[in-house]
Order: sequence, then structure tokens, then C-alpha cells
Amino acid sequence: MKRLRRTAAAALAAALLLAMWALPAQGARYYDACAKDYKTFSALTRDVPADVSLIVKTDGTLPDLRATHPVRSIQGPDDTYVVLYESEEAADAALGQMETQRGVDWAEINVPVYAQEQTASVSDEAVGWGYEYIHADVLNARVREAAPTERVTVAVVDSGVLASHPVFEGRNIVGTSMTAVPYDEDGSGHGTSVSGIIAECTEGLPVDLMEVRILNDRGEGTSANAAAGIRYAAENGADVLNLSFGAEKHVQTLDDAVADALECGCLPVISAGNYGCDLDVKPICPSHDADGFVVSGCATDDSLYKKTCFGSTVDVCAPAVNLRCANLSGGYSTKSGTSFAAPYAAAAAAMLKLLAPDANVQMLEYLLKTNVRDLGDAGFDAYYGYGVLDLHDVQLPQQTLTLDAAGGVFADGASAVQKTLAVGARVEETAAPKRDGFAFKGYLPEVPTYMPFDARTCTALWAPESEADAVITERREPTCTESGYVVFSTEEPLTVSVPATGHNYSDWRLSRAATQYAYGEEKSFCTRCGDVRTRTIEQLPTKELTLKATKIRLRYQTTYDLAPSETVTWIVDDESVARVTVPGIVEAVGKGTTTVTAVSADGKKTASCDVTVYYAWWQWLIRIFLAGWLWY
Repeated sequence: MKRLRRTAAAALAAALLLAMWALPAQGARYYDACAKDYKTFSALTRDVPADVSLIVKTDGTLPDLRATHPVRSIQGPDDTYVVLYESEEAADAALGQMETQRGVDWAEINVPVYAQEQTASVSDEAVGWGYEYIHADVLNARVREAAPTERVTVAVVDSGVLASHPVFEGRNIVGTSMTAVPYDEDGSGHGTSVSGIIAECTEGLPVDLMEVRILNDRGEGTSANAAAGIRYAAENGADVLNLSFGAEKHVQTLDDAVADALECGCLPVISAGNYGCDLDVKPICPSHDADGFVVSGCATDDSLYKKTCFGSTVDVCAPAVNLRCANLSGGYSTKSGTSFAAPYAAAAAAMLKLLAPDANVQMLEYLLKTNVRDLGDAGFDAYYGYGVLDLHDVQLPQQTLTLDAAGGVFADGASAVQKTLAVGARVEETAAPKRDGFAFKGYLPEVPTYMPFDARTCTALWAPESEADAVITERREPTCTESGYVVFSTEEPLTVSVPATGHNYSDWRLSRAATQYAYGEEKSFCTRCGDVRTRTIEQLPTKELTLKATKIRLRYQTTYDLAPSETVTWIVDDESVARVTVPGIVEAVGKGTTTVTAVSADGKKTASCDVTVYYAWWQWLIRIFLAGWLWY
């Protein structure tokens, strides 16, 4: 009996120790909060300070944060994480570990970003020379005369705005905040000044302002929230972004955000920075990024602003010295800095978009670069870019629109009419063609209201005279198996006598980019029938196949779903410890450690995962009691 009591006491002590060891492992935390959109992500990270936190981007793998002992960690969209540590030293130490972790694309310190403003002085007599210097008034008058029917949105990612300032009277202003302070409060006045320049240049035009607050009342923010603000604006309808802030080093998350904005069809206009440095030597982010549209600064006498940054990424130059800027008192101040050069270019982009509604970001960049006055070295140089903005006689490229009568003739007897106009110009109606025995039913595609950027041919559609009164509800291109354009009426489809001539494929379009894990694809579509041609983009793998977990701890008699990034063959080193079923489920077999390896179908890529099978505390307790009983 005495031996039994000793055995029971030993078993109980061992069970308690095992419980203390096992329970924390089962309850290990990976992140404290999760956000599916960038606005929510910013709400969770807005109190996370710079320098003591990391931004981590993965390929979909859940990063293992336990070894770096973070204070807090937040999972955001697109497999991005913000991780907070106790000190800068702890963050620096964690950075080295995270960079080498499998599945981590990149990791970096969440750094401060600053408003690009240098000097300011209150002056009721401040004179606004920049507006007339770039001839924004001339372009404004031209846009008004064109009477655009579209609206353009300029997003100002900055410190908020004082919407009650007289310069914004009648202006439609919307926004959001990536900080704890609302977007319609501006403690520093920086965002109000930047937005005021855009409002002044576009006065009376259908240009809306989207205010995205990322900076505090000291004009400071973090790269994590700045990137979230850029993405929010681009994903919520902004046509142009004004980014008058910068970080004093390369920041991958800002570069990625600028690239994402461009993919959304939004033009990021970026101030060059006020550090007086060569961006090719000392990167200031995001102005060192070649993807965005970067603006340096100049003075009223054409000289370069002495503190402006310069380099190969500078696109154009704009006023930046002693500018009349809206302030928080409802009046105006005299300010300097490339922060106030960028909004001149942003306003110019908005007005050009109104002149040419069909313009994409590439065309807007082209129009900004070609409507300049060349200063500095002839052509492009690292200081003025392509030159100083000059909007007094904006030249738009010309394109040709062809109207094909398709068997009919126009009033002058021609079988086709060509119109060569500047892009964005209104297309005047042309008298309909005529064809014996047929009724004209319009064009396919329809004649555009404004001249498009690409040369276009619109082909006449004809219906038999017996169907002349049919009301057209839909027009469809011919298929390559059914000749003729199909015109849908209210009654039944009418086949029109314009025969198809086989497949007409469009240019190749990227449908899936090649990555280090898989081959990419390009597709070409037939414009008549929608048939698809596919070709593969081959790229040799540079990384191993990725699994969702790199280490697994399984209790005896439990399983784990180990999903790979593609179809694989499974190999287990020691099947007495674990085994893998076909769907990728790892089953615990016996206590121990083994390695599970996934091999891609082509045999070129592999990935491995360590699996440890352990007994839970209650399983150990049963075994200890059984051993004690047998020993007794």
C-alpha cells in the first residue's frame, strides 16, 4: 500500500509537469488580430509606433512569430503582417530571424514617414504665383469650354483637411482616416495646404477630393499606414493620388503600394523630397521608385529649389518656393517644399483626365511629360526631369476613327469615312450611310462620344428592309462558326449580312504571372467568338515548393491538413511516427520526430516539414499510472 501511494504521488507530480509543458505548446499564438481590408488593418495598426515594429510579407505561409517574442502582431490583407516589439533592439534582432524564415518574401522595419514641407510663414498678402507660372488657368479655361460630363477624383494621402476653408467652397470632399483622428481634422495644416493648391487649380471643374489621413498633427506617420492609405484610395475610385510625404530610406511596402495603385488605374504623383540628395544614391521612398510620377521643385526665376531631391526617377518640375497655401486659420500662408510642387502636377493630371476621359495612367504620364518647358540640360535631366510643367497649349496626340459602311455608301459616295482628331475631342455625328434593300442599324462597336486613344474602326450594321422597324436591344460580334453580325431586336435575333472571316485574335494578355512556384500564362482572345489561345511563360524555379506549415506538433491520434501550393507527391522519412494520406492530411502514428517532404509533379521543386508527435498530458498520465501499477 505504501508503494502504491508513492507511485500515485510520483505519477501526479509527473502529470502536472507534463501539463505545464504541453498546454502552452498547444495554445501558441500566431497573431492577435486579423483584418481583411486595409482600412480595418490601419485601425488595428494605427497605434503601433514606427522603429519598434516590423512589416512582414509572406507567400501565404503563416510566419512563426514565437521565436521572436513580439508584444503584439496583426495579420492584414495580402499576407501582410505588422509585428510590434518592446524596443528597437528587439525589432532589429527579430528582423534578421524573419528575413531568413521560409515563406517570408521580405521583412522590414516599419519606419516613420514625414510631410515634405520646409518653411512656412503666415501672410495675408501671400501671392499665388505657381498657378499662373504653369498656366493652370489656361488649361482650366480650356477644360471648362470642353464642358466635360465625367468627374475625376484626386486623393490626397496626407494629414487631413480643413474642409471649411473658403478655397474648398462648393467642392465635393470625401475621405477616411488611417489614424485615430478623423480625416476632416488637420492639426498640422499640411494636408489643407496641399489640397488647397489642387482646389485652386481646378476651380469650377468636376474634380472631387478624397482625403486619406495618414499623418498626425506633427506631420508624421508610419510606412505601414501610409501604404494602407495608398491602397485604400486606389481601390476606392481615385484617379490621381497626391503623395507629399516620404521616408528616409527604401521601404518595400511603399513601393508595392505604388505599384498596386498603378494596377488599379490610379496615377501616383509623388513629391521628390526636401533632403537635397541624389535619389539614386540615397533613396527617399517613394520618390526613388521609378513606377510613380515624381515632381521636383523650382523657384519663380526658373532656378531649382535648393532643397529638392533629384535623380533618374524625377519626371517633371513644378513650383515649390514661397507659395500661397491655405492655412488652418481660414487664410493663407507662404510655404516652401516639394510637398507643394506635387499638387500642381496632380491638378494638371486631373484636368488632362477631364480633357481626355479615356486616358489611362500611361497616357496621363505621357501628357504630363510632353507638356513642359525644357530647363536645365536639353531633354531629360536629373533635376528638372523632362522640364517644368507648362499647360498654356496642351497638345493631345491624334488618332484616326474609321467608319466603314460595310457594303453601303455615305452621302459623298465613299465606302468609308475617316476622322482624325485629338484624343479626348468630341466626335461629331456623321450622316448615316445607305444601302439598297437594307436599313441602317448603327455601328459595331458604337461610335464613341470622345476620340479614343487607340485607332478604331466602327462597322455599319444592316438589317433587311422587312425588319427596318425592329428595336435594337443588343449588338453582338459574329462568331467564327456563324457568319454575320447578330443584331438582337425586341422580337428575335436578326442576322446581318457582314460575313465573319475567321478568328481575329487580340494582343496577348498576361493572365497569370510566372512566379518561383509556378509557370505563368498569357492569353489571346478572338474578338468575334471569344476563342482563347494560351501560351506558357516559362521561368525556372528559384525557391522550394511552399507548404503552409514548416513545423507541426501533433498529439498522438490527431491529424493536421498540410496543404501545398500545387499537386505533389508525399514522402515520409519515418512512417512509424506519421503518415500522409492523399489529400495531404498528416496522421500521427507514434511518438517521435520525422520529416514530411512534398515533391512537385515535374520533380524540380521540393519542400519539407518537420513533424513531431507527442503524448498529451493525460496520455502521459495514463501511461505513468499503468507503469506504476505494473511495477507495483
